[in-house]
Amino acid sequence: MYPDRVTLGEDGVYRWTYEMDMIRDHTMINLLVKVLGIIFGAICVILLVLLAVNGLLTLPAALWILAEPFIIVLLAILIYRIIARVRGGILPMRYEMNDEAVLYVRDPRTQRVMTSAALNTALTGAAAGKAAQGLASGAAIGGAA
Repeated sequence: MYPDRVTLGEDGVYRWTYEMDMIRDHTMINLLVKVLGIIFGAICVILLVLLAVNGLLTLPAALWILAEPFIIVLLAILIYRIIARVRGGILPMRYEMNDEAVLYVRDPRTQRVMTSAALNTALTGAAAGKAAQGLASGAAIGGAA
């Protein structure tokens, strides 16, 4: 899966493609688990503290709140595995290197998918009666394309 060919373009830029094995390489899944675990773990701790301070904390509520980050992380892992299988287990990454830096180049097909996802998010938010929220989240995903 290492780049077997690095090409030098007419513009003096080196280009190559690295195909990451999404099944065997656990870099992305580890990062996903860390990010989601920290974010949702912190939210749940804050929620537990707020409920305890107000005297509303019960054992079933505490157990459910503590279980939520694990459920979310497990769902994220499941979704990652499904996406990996749909993509054939390979994530191609294109890079360019010039005199200044090594750059990741987004695949045009991936850009179209991300733009479609942003549009779908905006339309779903608008259809749910939350037009401002839907359009804001759609703009954040798609960027200024």
